[in-house]
Amino acid sequence: MASFKVKIGNLTIGGGEQIAVQSMLKTDPHNKASSLKQLRRLESVGCELVRMAIPDERAVETFRYLKGRANVPLIADIHFDPSLALKAMEAGADKIRINPGNIPKAGLKKILELAMEKNIPLRIGLNTGSLPKKFRHISPLWEGLILAAEDFLDWISPYNYRNLIFSLKASSIEDTIEAYLRFSKKYDFPLHLGLTEAGPIPEGIVKSTIALYTLLKEGIGDTIRVSLTAPPEVEVQASFCILESLGLRKRKLEIISCPTCGRTHSSLQSLIRTVRLLENEMKSHKVIAVMGCEVNGPGEAARADLGVSLTKNGAIIFKRGKIIKRVTLAEIKEALLEELNKD
Repeated sequence: MASFKVKIGNLTIGGGEQIAVQSMLKTDPHNKASSLKQLRRLESVGCELVRMAIPDERAVETFRYLKGRANVPLIADIHFDPSLALKAMEAGADKIRINPGNIPKAGLKKILELAMEKNIPLRIGLNTGSLPKKFRHISPLWEGLILAAEDFLDWISPYNYRNLIFSLKASSIEDTIEAYLRFSKKYDFPLHLGLTEAGPIPEGIVKSTIALYTLLKEGIGDTIRVSLTAPPEVEVQASFCILESLGLRKRKLEIISCPTCGRTHSSLQSLIRTVRLLENEMKSHKVIAVMGCEVNGPGEAARADLGVSLTKNGAIIFKRGKIIKRVTLAEIKEALLEELNKD
């Protein structure tokens, strides 16, 4: 069942809108400078929604500070203390994420009433690790998630407030998939997809990809987050890679690169970092190949719009398999920019 649309700040999700990529600040919520710095990094890699944990009132002040400087919608993540949600809404939150499993109904009512007054969407974030007590020991785990969601919907139904987004997350791939599949067949609320506590790299990326691929190919999901024990920028990059691989998003820069071997003439990792910086200079979608030697050069990367292959004495620049110039390592970025500006 297709979801309906919900507006989060200046971004609309659901109802066939483009799937949005989000992540979360991982800085000290009391440190305004470091939080702003990380927010800027997230914006620079294309993050479209940023969530921030609000553990106390000091964090609300950081949130207010960031809200006045953010270029993307900001979401306040609230647990246990409903008063923090009220303060975050007064500070300009574009969305509030709450978990009915750790906020009493009296507190939920206060949050809902102010959200209705300000027309602020709520994300009902259900996790198998923090379900309401009466659903914590239900097996299988996905059933507990569904029952908790339906319990919340029963409670909220008299208010007739539909400005809601749901997430039903487990650290188990199977339980996460089953919960979202079953919920989406019955309800048309927009869904935020993710696998909670997915883990470090590479395990977290592999597990998240399996879960998200399965759901996205069924047309389920309106926002996603790949939750990793890693910098949030990596989460955003992984999210975009999943969406691009499914043909659901197309960014301006698509990099293909070889795995490297004993023939590689220099650091391909540093060269890839250089190429990534070109995205801000690009006017349209381009496939750029970054190859470590002549063997994996123009031949295997012939489909690329533009490419660079390392050699013993520098590098070659090629277009769709045809070598167009030879350059030194220091000249690679300038040479690639020159060719991009010709198109």
